[in-house]
Amino acid sequence: MAINLDNKLQTVKEFVVGGKTRKVVYDDKFMLAIAEADIRIGKDLNKVTNLTEDEAKKLDALKASEQIDLLSGVFEKVSTDLIKTLDVAFGQGAGKELYEYFHHSTNSLYAIVEALNEYSDVVKQEQKSGKNKVKSYYEKKNRKK
Repeated sequence: MAINLDNKLQTVKEFVVGGKTRKVVYDDKFMLAIAEADIRIGKDLNKVTNLTEDEAKKLDALKASEQIDLLSGVFEKVSTDLIKTLDVAFGQGAGKELYEYFHHSTNSLYAIVEALNEYSDVVKQEQKSGKNKVKSYYEKKNRKK
């Protein structure tokens, strides 16, 4: 009897997001896009959070308008990275469409990307679980001899 690993190794998942059912292929291109977004967004957000005491003083010394400009720039970079990541996930133009659908909310885009990333961990766990079940099957089979 053949063991069907295809069921455990599904790399295409469907999600309802932005009022539409959309497919995500959990391939290397998508996983790399998620990793790149995490790195870029982390670096951008560190410009206004997790500041050293000296950096916080420099930021505080800026005029309010300069602080707002800095924060606006960070938000713009983060939303651009999220839009690009969602384009990789759902197809070209999907990131901008979702940004508009969710009323220009960078937080909403971030939540979508995080959910997709968390689901990739579920996919990895399913794959790991499948491997463990197969390994257990053969270990039990071999012990009976």
